[in-house]
Amino acid sequence: ACGICNGPGEIYECGCSDIPAGDCDCNGNQLDALGVCGGDCTEDADADGICDDVDDCIGQLDACGICNGPGEIYECGCSDIPAGDCDCDGNQEDALGVCGGDCTEDADADGICDDVDDCVGELDACGICNGPGEIYECGCSDIPAGDCDCDGNQLDALGVCGGDCAADANGNGVCDDAEVPGCTDALACNYNPEATEDDGSCEFADQYYDCDGNCLMDMDGDGVCDELEVLGCTDETACNYDELATEDDGMCEYPETYYDCEGNCLNDADGDGVCDELEVAGCTNPDACNYDELATEDDESCILVGDACDDGNDETINDTIDENCDCVGEVEDAVLEAALTFGMFPNPSNGEVTLSVEGFHTRASIQVMDASGRVVWSKENMALQGNVVIDLSSLSSGTYNVMLSDERGVSVKRLAIQK
Repeated sequence: ACGICNGPGEIYECGCSDIPAGDCDCNGNQLDALGVCGGDCTEDADADGICDDVDDCIGQLDACGICNGPGEIYECGCSDIPAGDCDCDGNQEDALGVCGGDCTEDADADGICDDVDDCVGELDACGICNGPGEIYECGCSDIPAGDCDCDGNQLDALGVCGGDCAADANGNGVCDDAEVPGCTDALACNYNPEATEDDGSCEFADQYYDCDGNCLMDMDGDGVCDELEVLGCTDETACNYDELATEDDGMCEYPETYYDCEGNCLNDADGDGVCDELEVAGCTNPDACNYDELATEDDESCILVGDACDDGNDETINDTIDENCDCVGEVEDAVLEAALTFGMFPNPSNGEVTLSVEGFHTRASIQVMDASGRVVWSKENMALQGNVVIDLSSLSSGTYNVMLSDERGVSVKRLAIQK
């Protein structure tokens, strides 16, 4: 039938031949994406037997029906627990945090529902709900009446809590069975610091002294206490010596030098009332030119008017002291020379003296002599005219003779210096 000599005939799928390679039937059709011979499905990517162009899910639905979804990955499988719920069954947490529990309130947050809580709040240290705690002397309570502490002790005789003193009869803070008799006065010489009960045996030092008989105060170390000192003059040579005085008060009175305490001279050989050591030698005749009012003993040095003298001028004769106490001589022709005369002020002076000279004198000399005639100040070869000031401040108080001289004569005046 297939035109083949002695052929087998139409024994193949298409009779005389097999289905061509690549075809799915004898009509030249091929399998589509779904394996349908001659079908029109071009693709079934997920091989789910549904052509992709009509497939609602090109891939795989997960357990939650979501194409290519992650599956049951949430707390409730395909979703989270709804907001406000505590599980996937729609329950909520109660006041204790129990999911689906029935506790409506736990005000003190102690994990016990208020409707079954014995203390809604907090037990204090004393077990009292919302109590003040251990605020009392013994914590949860005061000290029991009659006790002195929280251990049940009582005060003894000395006021010691729990002490063992049975009696303190004199109330001195020492238990009677522990008393030590003795002197308890710290100021006493026999003070016993260990004594607790005074037995009347105290001994005291005399006033102003210590227990060894030494002065408490003796600034000068003379053995007489300052409080017992007797002020006065302790110098036996003083006029007001006080034999009872123990402390010199610096008020000793002494006689003036050369005198005794009655004002009498210790030495007065001539009995004139002037002590020998104080005698001042000089001219005591008030009529003399060199009278010294301070002199107490005449030394026969008086110069009187009419006494012979030497005016130092070889051209004069019969030199004598005139009424002005000037030494004046006579010239050869019997005419009296013009003597050097002067005034002097102030007199007495404190040392600075002004000499007032009449006329003009050259090669004049000034000499100042003390009461003994010793020259104590001098100046030579001076030109004198008018007022001349000399400084005698180096001289001590006393009476002096001031002598001016030149070739024509000598003039002397007495000067008192008082300082």
